[in-house]
Amino acid sequence: MNRPARAFFFVLCLWAAGWAPAGAYAKTAALKEITGFREAWPRPAKRVEVFRPEEGRCRFGAYIWNPDETATEVLDAPGGNVIAALPFAPDDPNLIMFEVMGFRGEWLLVEIYDGRKGWLCSGSAEATLRNYGPGDSAELRAGPGVEHPPIGDIYGEEPVKILGGEGKWALIRYIDENKGEVTGWTEAQNLCGHPYTTCP
Repeated sequence: MNRPARAFFFVLCLWAAGWAPAGAYAKTAALKEITGFREAWPRPAKRVEVFRPEEGRCRFGAYIWNPDETATEVLDAPGGNVIAALPFAPDDPNLIMFEVMGFRGEWLLVEIYDGRKGWLCSGSAEATLRNYGPGDSAELRAGPGVEHPPIGDIYGEEPVKILGGEGKWALIRYIDENKGEVTGWTEAQNLCGHPYTTCP
């Protein structure tokens, strides 16, 4: 497939809203009966600030998805010299798959296919959510751990931008063409770092 499969629905639990329309719950029940999706309506009103450290260490898979460029440069340091150029959508997916090992500001520290380590702009990195079954969702939290408050849930095999990571958690941004975008932390095990197929 040329692009990770898109989801049927996206339901975001925003703390900034404290209620849902009366008819919304009936609609959710109908969707749940058809799809198996669990309910995920807005929680009590509360503003949540997402934790954004300057740097972090992690390890999980991701891939390049940058249709605006024929190749994405990997640098020896943030803003440094080019050590590699990863092509867009090659026949061999290994050429654009890499391990995210950490981040600093807007830069990701990665290990590419030949074992070299370098830095690339976080806006070029994506992964796909492993929501393979009916009703599966990935929970977003305000920080890298269950002690941080939940923000919402993303359903389906959605592509997400990789902004960073800390330990076993990834900082991601999900963009929905109709509902806007949301940033938060999800467990790295929720991500698939293969651009063309699912992960085991």
